[in-house]
Amino acid sequence: MIFRQSFVRFIPGRVLRMMEFQVRARIGHTTVTIPVNRIQGLAHLRWKRTWMTHVLERLVGIKAGSFIDIGANIGQTLLDLQATHPEVAYVGFEPNSGCSTYVNDLIRTNSLSNCTVIPVALADEAKLSRLYCHVGAPMDDRGTIVPDLDRKSVV
Repeated sequence: MIFRQSFVRFIPGRVLRMMEFQVRARIGHTTVTIPVNRIQGLAHLRWKRTWMTHVLERLVGIKAGSFIDIGANIGQTLLDLQATHPEVAYVGFEPNSGCSTYVNDLIRTNSLSNCTVIPVALADEAKLSRLYCHVGAPMDDRGTIVPDLDRKSVV
């Protein structure tokens, strides 16, 4: 089910936490479909130009190639790139499986064939590490491999 962006603000938060739907939203000069899976994706509905959007406008496209996003989270930079340079190939790296699954859903929903997310972290050596996140926050944007930074669960 696809809703208009203006309609979603009238849905109570406790109801949103139980719903899965899509919203057509304006991102710069582009219209995209934002998947909302319970509360995941709602932040994208409040998208606006930030310092990152302005940086991408100026830097991306100077040289040919792909844009690499280390720590893709839920696709905030992907949306900024789509707003400024939708023709540029995007490769995101995201070790949090909840986040990488959501970004893949965002890519698939919008048929962004030049975009991909790889569900791994980048490091200077090949190894397995634990990813610590806040309890109850499967898409914690501050996940870390440092065990004593006040994270209570392992993803």
